[in-house]
Amino acid sequence: MKNINVIHLASGEQIVAEVKSQDSTTLCVRNAAILVPAGQGKIGLAPYAPYTSSADLCINYANVTWSSEAHEELANEYNTAFGNGLVSVPAGAANAIPNLKITD
Repeated sequence: MKNINVIHLASGEQIVAEVKSQDSTTLCVRNAAILVPAGQGKIGLAPYAPYTSSADLCINYANVTWSSEAHEELANEYNTAFGNGLVSVPAGAANAIPNLKITD
């Protein structure tokens, strides 16, 4: 899903967010969520900086160790909880839906 990135901060935190803009010194994101361990090999999402008055944050690149587009499943979970609610369907998934018949 385009523009949903996992961002690893120098502090060790990993956040998931919609990238709004970037320039040579900053990465600006919207609706950032932090990845938190949920036990048994699972992860959860929690709001990042929940006490701020804006959904937008700009992070100085000096505080970013790496950033990459989020895996489709993670992007879908993020969009369901923090984003626009839209999820992407894997290629070929429509062919897996059985023929449906509408009856009275």
